[in-house]
Amino acid sequence: MGSVDVLGDAPESAGARPAVQVRNLSKVFETASGTTTALQSTDLELARAEFVCVVGPSGCGKTTLLNIIAGLERQSTGEIVFGELPPDRPTLSVVFQEQSVFPWLTVLDNAAFGLKARGVPKAERRRVALGMIERMGLGRFAHSYPHELSGGMRQRVNIARAFANDPHVLLMDEPFGALDEQTKLLMQDELLAIWEGSNKTVLFITHSIDEAIRLADRVVVMSARPGRVKTILPVPIPRPRHVLEMQSDERFVELRAAVWELLREEVVATHNREVEGGGS
Repeated sequence: MGSVDVLGDAPESAGARPAVQVRNLSKVFETASGTTTALQSTDLELARAEFVCVVGPSGCGKTTLLNIIAGLERQSTGEIVFGELPPDRPTLSVVFQEQSVFPWLTVLDNAAFGLKARGVPKAERRRVALGMIERMGLGRFAHSYPHELSGGMRQRVNIARAFANDPHVLLMDEPFGALDEQTKLLMQDELLAIWEGSNKTVLFITHSIDEAIRLADRVVVMSARPGRVKTILPVPIPRPRHVLEMQSDERFVELRAAVWELLREEVVATHNREVEGGGS
C-alpha cells in the first residue's frame, strides 16, 4: 500500500489571497460549572473555489469553528480574515443539518429569501430562484410548502436558497446527516453538480469519512477537545468521483484508512475523558 501525503496546503492561484483565513483561533465557553475550551490555536486557510471537509470526534469544535466563521459566535482569541472578494455578492451563506426552511413560505419564496433580503428586484430573484430549484429537481414543487415535502426535499430547498444567494463562501454543517443513505448519495451528486464551475469556496462539516473523501479537495482532521487542526490530507482522486468506482480505487482505500487512524486516536481520547468524568 502506498503512502498518503499530509498537511496539504490550500491550492494557490497566481497572486490570489485565500478566500478565508483562520488565524490562531480559540474559543472558551463560560458555564456555571467552569470554563470549557472548545477550540485552541486553530489555523486554517481555504482557497477560492476550494471544497474542504472537516472531520473530527464529537465535541471537538467543528460546529463552533463554522459558527465563528459565519459570525454567529465570537471567538475568544484569534481572527477570521476574508480575502479581497468583490462586493457585488454576499460573503457567505450557511446550510445547517436542521432543515431550516421557513414553513410559511413556498419553495420558490424560500429559495428567493436571501435575494429578497438583498433588495434584488422581484422578477430577477424569481428567475434566479426558479432556475436553482429546477436544478435541484424541485421545479414542480415551486408553489408547495415545506410540510408537503420529504426531509430530503426540504434540504434541497436549503441548498437552493444558499446557492441562489450567490455567496463567495458556503458553510455547510452536516447538511446530509439526517438523511437516509440513498438520499444522501443523491444529494452529494446534486451538490457537486451545482458547486463545480460555481467558483465558490465550501467548508463542509461531516462525521462521514467516505462523504469527506468523495466531496473534498482536502480533508481536515481535528483533534479531540480542545479542537485543533491535527492534519490536513489532500484528496488525490480525480473528479468526478463515482461511488462504486471510488470505493474500489486504491487511493480511496489508503486515504480512508489514514483518516480513520488519525480520527481513532482522537475518538479514543474523547471516550477516555468521558469515562473519567471529564466529558461534560
